[in-house]
Amino acid sequence: MFNVIQTLAKVGGWEIDLKQDTLYWTDETYRIHDLSPEDYTPQIKTAIHFYKPEYWTLITNAINKAISTGEGYDLELEMITPAKRHIWAHVYAITEMENGKVVKVIGALQDITARKQAEIQLASLNAELESRVEERTSQLKSSHDALLLAQKTTEEAMHSRERFLASISHEIRTPMNGIIGMVELMKNESLSEQQQEYLKIIQRSGNTLLTVINDVLIHSKLNAEQLILEENPFNLATLIYETVEPFRSNINDAISLTLSMDPELKNQQFIGDESRLHQILTNLLNNACKFTEQGFINIDVENVSHISGNTLIRINISDSGIGIEESLQPRLFQPFTQADQTNTRKYGGTGLGLAICKQLLQLMNGSIHLHSEHGKGSTFSLEFSLATSQGHDRSEPSTHYDFENLVILLAEDNLVNQKVAVKLLESLGCLVSLAANGTEAVSMACNSSYDLILMDCEMPLMDGYEATRRIRQWEQQNNHHPTPIYALSAHTLSEQVSQCASAGMDGHIAKPIVLENLKRLIHKATA
Repeated sequence: MFNVIQTLAKVGGWEIDLKQDTLYWTDETYRIHDLSPEDYTPQIKTAIHFYKPEYWTLITNAINKAISTGEGYDLELEMITPAKRHIWAHVYAITEMENGKVVKVIGALQDITARKQAEIQLASLNAELESRVEERTSQLKSSHDALLLAQKTTEEAMHSRERFLASISHEIRTPMNGIIGMVELMKNESLSEQQQEYLKIIQRSGNTLLTVINDVLIHSKLNAEQLILEENPFNLATLIYETVEPFRSNINDAISLTLSMDPELKNQQFIGDESRLHQILTNLLNNACKFTEQGFINIDVENVSHISGNTLIRINISDSGIGIEESLQPRLFQPFTQADQTNTRKYGGTGLGLAICKQLLQLMNGSIHLHSEHGKGSTFSLEFSLATSQGHDRSEPSTHYDFENLVILLAEDNLVNQKVAVKLLESLGCLVSLAANGTEAVSMACNSSYDLILMDCEMPLMDGYEATRRIRQWEQQNNHHPTPIYALSAHTLSEQVSQCASAGMDGHIAKPIVLENLKRLIHKATA
C-alpha cells in the first residue's frame, strides 16, 4: 500500500545513515532514476552524479550543512537518468539527531518533471507574450509617435496656413487702403458724372476684393473649427446702419435701397459678435446688389420677441433681382456653390458667402432661410437671438459730426497710408500730428496732449502693441488721464484684434479706411 502511494505521487524516499555510512533508496526512488536494486547500490559519493554537473556543488554543500548544523534543505534539481531521460526532482531533507549530533539525513525525492515542464512552457509563453507586448507596445508607441508627429505637422500646417492668409490679408489691405482712401478723398472734389461713375467702379471693385479676402479668412477658421464668437456690447441699429449706408453709393441709380427698423431697437444695447453680424449682412447685401440690376433692395429689421433677457431678431433682405430656381436653392448654402455656372461666369464670386452666413448663424444658434422665384427676386430671412445689455445706448446713428480742432496723433510708417489718413482726418477738421514709428509715438504721446491716438500695429523700431503698453505705463505712473488709443491696422483676425485690446488699445478700425467708419470711431472715442 505504501509503495503504491509512493508510485502514484511519484515520491521516493531515501536515507543517509552516518553511523553505517550507507545510503538507502526506496523502490520509487529507483524507478525515478530508471534503475533497480540489481543495477545500482546507492552511495553518497556517486548518487549526486545523476544530477547535472552544475548542481553537484549545491547538493554537496546542502548535505554537508545538514550534517554539521542539523538544518534541512529543499531543492529543485535537474537530473539525467541512465536511460537518458531529463527529470526534474524536488529533493528535500530533514535530520535525525542523537546526543546533539546528526546521525541520519532523511529525505524525499519527488518527480516534478510535468510541473516543471509546465512552468518552463508557461515561462516561455510569458516571455513570448512579453516580447509580443513589448513589440506591440513599440509598434503602438511608433504609431502614437507617428500620430503625434502627424498631428504636430497638421497643426503646424494649419498655423502656417493661418499665418499665410493673415499675411496675404495684410498685404492686400495695405495697398487697398491707399486706393479706397483716395477714392474717399476724391468724392469731395468737383467731378463730372463720368468721373463719379469711375470712382464708384473703383470703390465697388475694391470692396469686392475685401469681401473675398474676408470670406476666405473666415471660411478657413470655420473649416478648422477655430472660430470663437466674441461677446461684447454693441448697438444693433448702429451696426446695421453702418453696414447698409456704404452700399447706397455703390448701387445703380435704377435701384432703390430702403432700410426699415423697429423703433424699439434703435437705442438698445445687445451682447454679441458685432463683426460677424456685419460680415453676414455684408455678404447678403453684396449678393442683393450683384444680382439686382434695377428695382429695389429692402432691409427690414424686426423685434420678434423678448424673453428672459434675450431678444429674437429677424432681418429680411429682399430684392427684385434675377431670383433662383427652386431646384437649385437647397445647395446654395454649401461652400463654393453658386446657382449655376452661368452665374459664376457672369457675376463672379467664390461661392463662400452664403455658406459662411449659415455657419455663422448656426454658431449664434440662429438660422437663415431663402424664399426665391426665378426672375422675380429673392428674400433671405435670418433669425438670431441676442442677450440684452444693461442700459441703453443713446448714441443713435448720425450723419453729422463736429470734429473741428480735435488733436489726433497718427502713428503710421507707410507713406501712402500716412497721406491717406492725414488727408481724411484733415477733411474732417482734425489737427493731425504724425509719428513714423512706435518710438516716436511714445515720445510724442508722453510730451503732448491728444484727443485721440490712431496706432498702426506693424511699424519699425517699435510696433504699435509695445508703443501702446509704454504709453499706458507712462499714464499710470504720472496719474495722467488715459488717451483713447485705437488700432488703425490691416490686421483683422480676431486674435490680432484681441492682441490690440491686451496691449491696452480701446478699439480697432480695419484698413482700408472707410470715411463713415472713421467718423463714427472718432465720435465714439471723443464723445
